[in-house]
Amino acid sequence: MNKFRHIILSLAFIVGLTAYAQHSHPLLGIWQQEMITQEGNRILIPVWKIISGDGTFSVILMTNKDGRTVQTIEGSYVINSDNTYTEQVKTNVFDPQQKNTTNTLNYSFDTPDRLRVAYHLQGRNGPATESWLRVKLENPFGQGDK
Repeated sequence: MNKFRHIILSLAFIVGLTAYAQHSHPLLGIWQQEMITQEGNRILIPVWKIISGDGTFSVILMTNKDGRTVQTIEGSYVINSDNTYTEQVKTNVFDPQQKNTTNTLNYSFDTPDRLRVAYHLQGRNGPATESWLRVKLENPFGQGDK
């Protein structure tokens, strides 16, 4: 677990630096994916999305209880408006058909720390939705900007 915590803290540091270097946007940060059950319960799953201030993003999956992680998706993004952004997927380990694709995602915030995303992947039937919860970590620089 210490190795995983070190990875997350290192990523948070990088995200913090890139976010500080550019104007902050509510999408920037580390997000953990939630699954919403049929009963409406929210369950955190071991998937994290890192949206960096330098225009890049990645998705990381923890594959087992030992903390082994895999970067499953990486690419770049552009924020189009207050409710849409576009991802240019460079690699997708689990879905190679999505490699080098461009996807437009609609987003909204249920709260400042809960993100809802809806999209339709190229070559797929039907829309998909995801729910993400912001990962809050202590600022290693103290009380300054988040």
